[in-house]
Amino acid sequence: MSTELLLFTTKTCGPCKMFKPIVEETIRMFDDIDLVIVDAQENPEMAQGYGIQSVPFIIVKRGHATHKHNGAMGRSDLITLLEAIQNDN
Repeated sequence: MSTELLLFTTKTCGPCKMFKPIVEETIRMFDDIDLVIVDAQENPEMAQGYGIQSVPFIIVKRGHATHKHNGAMGRSDLITLLEAIQNDN
């Protein structure tokens, strides 16, 4: 089963604009995790379905949501999270 990192953002979100490039760069280190970027304003049903009320918001899922994090995080914290998820495979 594949692992996906869903990154919920909006075009007007300042923290999203800073966090998105960090995620895009970091995810390249993890061949087995796919990045899906979702604009929460353009896809409100999807955002509501995951209970997202603010962005940036990440969800890591493998069939179902296995981890949720609200807000931006530093690159090292993101790497630690993704390594832990990778090791759960």
